[in-house]
Amino acid sequence: MSGPSDYQAAMDLMREELEEEDQNHVQDEDEDAIEVVTGDAWAQLQKRKALARSLSQLPSGHTLLKSVGAHGDAQLKPGMSIELASRDFMRIVRITRELETNNIALHGLIMRRARWMSAQAAKARGELSMVINTYVDDKRPDFESGVETRPLSDFVAIRDIVLTNRPKAASWGAGDYRDRTPYATDEEHWERGRLVCRWKNVRIHAPRKGDRKGALVVEKVWAWLRNEEADEGYGMVDAAKTEQRLRRNMKAREQRLRKLNAQLTTKVYETWLMDSECRKVSAADLYAGMGGVTGALDEAGLDVKWVLDEYKWAAETQQLNFPRARVYHEHSHDFVVSGRADQCAYAAILHLSPPCQNWAHCHTIPSEEKDDACIATLLATGELIKRLWPRFVTLEQTSGLWSIKKHQDYFNMLLKSFTDEGYNVRLGVKNLAEHDSPHSRKRLIAIASWYVTTSSM
Repeated sequence: MSGPSDYQAAMDLMREELEEEDQNHVQDEDEDAIEVVTGDAWAQLQKRKALARSLSQLPSGHTLLKSVGAHGDAQLKPGMSIELASRDFMRIVRITRELETNNIALHGLIMRRARWMSAQAAKARGELSMVINTYVDDKRPDFESGVETRPLSDFVAIRDIVLTNRPKAASWGAGDYRDRTPYATDEEHWERGRLVCRWKNVRIHAPRKGDRKGALVVEKVWAWLRNEEADEGYGMVDAAKTEQRLRRNMKAREQRLRKLNAQLTTKVYETWLMDSECRKVSAADLYAGMGGVTGALDEAGLDVKWVLDEYKWAAETQQLNFPRARVYHEHSHDFVVSGRADQCAYAAILHLSPPCQNWAHCHTIPSEEKDDACIATLLATGELIKRLWPRFVTLEQTSGLWSIKKHQDYFNMLLKSFTDEGYNVRLGVKNLAEHDSPHSRKRLIAIASWYVTTSSM
């Protein structure tokens, strides 16, 4: 058995070789004599680099294993998917052994059944979500920072799990993920059937006084897996996925309008690519109030198509300040039920600032009428997102919706309204005093988009 010094020497040698290869590549590029590496040579180079990255993350006194035997004659290797004793699942990234104690550990990406994800995503049978815990100061990709460690004793069974970013309908045909095995019972399918993971739930922690123990979750992300994160043959580029979803939403909108005997006032499919044609990006402001955000959108050069607010004085002020925008003076619930949400002009960017009295920390005196109206507004928000389906959505709300336990169901419902429509969403509580506000003001800020992004807010 090789000792820690042998391991360290091998790792140093591999690092030196990789640095030399990179330096040679740069020199060749400078001399316009780049050698194209293809086929087996390229695959070997990528494997060596992947091995070097794995080695660099190992503590001293550990070594990598190509495979390991487990109970039931199972042979585990990196790249395999397994079920754990906790009923979670893991895609194995690497297997290590501690040289001093011979303890074997599995390192990989954790996945959990969607129905156990606090109702923040659809509870579909056979659907998983990847759970990634990371930190605000960790800039590594999700599939590196999210790797967790479990002892070999946690292994229960090998499972068939597909990582894909394809919507369900798009997964049929090429890259078909469906399990066609005839199972006798639903329980048997639950225990042995193929599972699909297409979402990742990233929880971003902030250490307390530099200590990561007891770190608080300060931001959450729900995002589709990237094309490069999907298994080979099961990926789909974001543009194709978005186009498919957009066509489906257009068809549903046209059907609703047909029932209302109304005319479609805008060609949605043509306007969602507006920035490629150098036109002004369209926007709308819901729950606009006196027009603070509307003014910011206008000053940023966006074309504000319409605004909505149920209060008379706010609506009249908006009409005076923004005469080119159409002003809807009604409750958001009525806006949906009346069908005007289907008839309004399309907006690529939608901002939401729904009433927050019921969710605030300072809300100590209940008012049945006002509280019910506040809840109804939040419920209408999900339907508005479904019908308007803008390219980007920004939302501002009081921090109580995030942090007060009794509001957790409503917070989960808000998140699910985004994930149900295929949005990638990132949200967290921000102190606006850190962004030029004259006083401390903690607000829940959410940004949602059609495209995958987990960059810092």
